Amino acid sequence: MAEKEGNKFERMMRILAKLSQYSWMTGQEIADMLGVNKRTVFRYINDINIPFEEGGIGLIESGREGYRLYDTNFLDTLKGIDNMYTIAAIQTSPFGQTLTSNNIFKNDILNKIAPKLNRAHYINDKILKHLLDALIQNRILEVEYNKEGNIKTYLILPLRIISNTGTEYLNLYCFNDGYEKILNFVISKIVNITPKDKCNNKILIGEKLAYINNRWGTFVSGPQEFEDDVKFEVDDSMYLKLLSQPLHSTQQYINENGKHIFSLQVHNLQEFARWTITFGDHITVLESDRVIESILWHANRLLEKYE
Repeated sequence: MAEKEGNKFERMMRILAKLSQYSWMTGQEIADMLGVNKRTVFRYINDINIPFEEGGIGLIESGREGYRLYDTNFLDTLKGIDNMYTIAAIQTSPFGQTLTSNNIFKNDILNKIAPKLNRAHYINDKILKHLLDALIQNRILEVEYNKEGNIKTYLILPLRIISNTGTEYLNLYCFNDGYEKILNFVISKIVNITPKDKCNNKILIGEKLAYINNRWGTFVSGPQEFEDDVKFEVDDSMYLKLLSQPLHSTQQYINENGKHIFSLQVHNLQEFARWTITFGDHITVLESDRVIESILWHANRLLEKYE
């Protein structure tokens, strides 16, 4: 058995980093890796699953052969494919919420991550420090942002940092008059930051974090405030997958004359379109027209690529 290393959170992150969606890992193998017993492994697995299950997402599957990851849209972010143990692994996941009550613990983790993030993507040290401090303290920031070559000023509350395909984005709530909504900023395009007062409105913070955590899709590339109701038919194999691994808390199922029909609220049409293409003939989208148009757009891009 290996020597026990790190705190509980770090050991839980090691489990996520080691597990695969393609093969099983026994509880004893995980116990040996962490230097703990199998009962402790079971508790760790349970603690990892709880925040995701509350959002209707299966993360770690348990079976006779041990444990493995469900194939979900959260895997790239959780396993830090772009850079392991980046801020994405902390801030994007529901674990980010569990860290808010212990600033010293959270600060320690973020300080370990920040140098890797900065070296990899050349984010200004001062800007990164202000962002991390604001995330820990729920502090409002005045941000100068380079939007299409024009420097604009925004009053924001940072919510999450997301790493996606080699680029770091900041989920934020914008307080600008007439422009109050959740936005995504490319961190490297932030020119300057001025810290302001702490945000003591815990209801507001909770609502915005819940909105981000409950939206469908790992990363939103389009306007995040946009929603669309989608309806789609699936075959028997996909039906069982969606029952065991719901896509979102808004997912609903109806049996219409023996057909498996699901409905869902989608915040990102592009992400949903890519997801449907992945499963091919197993899924037939029925509504809405905008979703179907997005799927056709992606399919045409693939045709052009391989023609």
